[in-house]
Amino acid sequence: MTSWILQREFFLRYSSKSPCQLTVKWISPFYHRQTIKYIHQTPKPKTITKKRYQQRMYRFQARPKGLFHAIEQFKVIVYPKNFLKLDWGNISRESLSPQLRTACQPQPHWQLPKNEAQIFLNEPWFHENDLKNWIFNAYKTVNALIKYREHLSERLGALKALMLRYGDCDEFTDMLIALARLRGIPSRRITGYSINAQKKEVTPHAWAEMYSTSLNEWIPVDAALHIIGVHPPTHVVMKIEETVSEIKDYSVSAKGCKHEVKFEWQQEKIELLGAE
Repeated sequence: MTSWILQREFFLRYSSKSPCQLTVKWISPFYHRQTIKYIHQTPKPKTITKKRYQQRMYRFQARPKGLFHAIEQFKVIVYPKNFLKLDWGNISRESLSPQLRTACQPQPHWQLPKNEAQIFLNEPWFHENDLKNWIFNAYKTVNALIKYREHLSERLGALKALMLRYGDCDEFTDMLIALARLRGIPSRRITGYSINAQKKEVTPHAWAEMYSTSLNEWIPVDAALHIIGVHPPTHVVMKIEETVSEIKDYSVSAKGCKHEVKFEWQQEKIELLGAE
């Protein structure tokens, strides 16, 4: 068990020719393999709990032009988990519940056309029935296909990453999920932060989880950081994308406006204040 004290803040610039009510929703840490304890929040938000994520909702009367600033400090208690010594069982579509079957369906970032998919369908490892062996082979294949490149301006998705042969943690994760879903393995995308305590760095990060029917557990697979079968103490979860391939971190809506409202998100700031 490891504890991190984090501070997040964001800025929203807005302008309108008339006053109106703005509603801002901001993704907050999700209770998956971790516990969250809030220390400070300005302004005080309302919490909205969804199935795979939570949001902080701020509603305020906006002037014609202004800057909205939210800040929060919280402690994340991470519960690491290691599945490496366990048998992950076999791959079987028949044993999946209707809910898990939806985690096998193609989504915009997680699908490969027939010609591109055939490349993998022709590989002997792809038809492996042992889940652990399959995941390790998929990891090796993705790392052989894609070269790591930081600071991409957009999320490419599996197909574009395969064509360009480069990507960051998003592309490594999307490729793994696309292959898993093609094989009939329930899989999903986790987004959050990776923490480097020595450098005091907090970096936005994404990794995959694949479901083991034998263990009734989701197995972490972080191809970009070469971590398989382990949820490390350095990973903080923000949201789980399973039935859809992307949940927006921020959203804003306006009510009672006589004119169009313009919004400009400023870059989110995240920093590590301490560790326990």
